[in-house]
Amino acid sequence: MASTEATTTSRNRHRGPGAGEPPPRREDATSPASLLWSVKRTAEALSISVRLLYSLTQAGELPAVRIGRMVRYRVADVEAFVNRHGVKGGPG
Repeated sequence: MASTEATTTSRNRHRGPGAGEPPPRREDATSPASLLWSVKRTAEALSISVRLLYSLTQAGELPAVRIGRMVRYRVADVEAFVNRHGVKGGPG
């Protein structure tokens, strides 16, 4: 019975989350992944809803890049948006 437990433990060790998946890509300054963000990632970075993100894009507040049917956002454009719309006061 001890050998069965060891086998089970050994098998389960390799079937955890992420098993069989490639390691996450490292994003550096030259990686295209660091230049463009998805709609979801951009909305999460700004702590806003996807709907509001689309509204900002449609209003011309935050430019988007269309690649076929995909919509992506330049990280530099997101940073510029945040700098333009920075905090104008604290709670109070």
